[in-house]
Amino acid sequence: MVFFKRAYASHACLVPIDGYFEWQTLDSSVKKKQLGAIANEVGQVIRVGRPR
Repeated sequence: MVFFKRAYASHACLVPIDGYFEWQTLDSSVKKKQLGAIANEVGQVIRVGRPR
């Protein structure tokens, strides 16, 4: 915990993932959404985090 003390205190986070799901709006007049998968090339890592 000591190693991550500053990151924990500032709520900083960087998460390595290989993909995620996101809802996409199909038509703005109708609240219809479709689930889409976002992924990088095979073996590549996506890094997501909160900007400072």
